Amino acid sequence: MSGIELTIYILALVGTAACSITGAAAAIRKRLDLFGVLFVAAVTGLGGGILRDVLLSNLPPAMFRDPAFITVSAVTSLILFLIARFFQDYFQKKHRHWEWFINFIDAVGLGAFTVLGINTALSMGFRDNPFFLVFLGMTTGIGGGVLRDLLLAEIPSVFTKHIYAFATIVGAILYVILFLYVGLAEIWCAAAAVCSVILLRVLAMTFRWNFPKAY
Repeated sequence: MSGIELTIYILALVGTAACSITGAAAAIRKRLDLFGVLFVAAVTGLGGGILRDVLLSNLPPAMFRDPAFITVSAVTSLILFLIARFFQDYFQKKHRHWEWFINFIDAVGLGAFTVLGINTALSMGFRDNPFFLVFLGMTTGIGGGVLRDLLLAEIPSVFTKHIYAFATIVGAILYVILFLYVGLAEIWCAAAAVCSVILLRVLAMTFRWNFPKAY
């Protein structure tokens, strides 16, 4: 495994863990049982990658070919479930610092999966279609979160708050420009894209940036 392949693989595991944590946290808030928490966490952590692989006809999806992904999702969500069970008062009061931590973890997962979507498309020969690269980066980034919210009977947060999908689009465009038109190495393109997504999400959370609504 080359250096960039190892970096992307580690990024995939980090993204899976991060998104699984946000999925588990949302499921715990809805008072789902252990199986429900693990299931929602897995859908959140792996859903974006499944959508990516289906769009690319990269079948079966990566999560079914490498047990490391579902293992990481299960372990991280189980740990969060146990923490919530033993510190119920802390979870129920929704402490500001905990909420900020979950949102930051969500931003990390968002950035990681945005890069993974683009990188997978590039590795399969789609470098001549910048629009598809950006679209696939966005879909991979937000897919798990959308599925999570639908499972929990909520309007997907991507449509309602904190410059969510827009952050993935900015990160994806930055990656594509740096890689295709500037000629920067993939690892630096990935780092720039991940950092831009996280930065934009953190700024949006801090200053409560939202797109306008009709009323």
